[in-house]
Amino acid sequence: MCRNAPREPARNRHLTRSPPDPGTLPGLASHLHQRTADRIGSLARLIREAALTAILDGTERITRQPG
Repeated sequence: MCRNAPREPARNRHLTRSPPDPGTLPGLASHLHQRTADRIGSLARLIREAALTAILDGTERITRQPG
């Protein structure tokens, strides 16, 4: 190990990430990437519009389908 290399804290070595649940934003990553052409402004706008729609129509879910 390199002497100056940052060391990972011991508590992080044992943490694992479970796969995202279907229907969650991480689960929709490839769809969001395709819809926004990898543009952060477009992604933010899409998520904001979807969140507002979900609140206003009472579904309280962000899905692939428009309201």
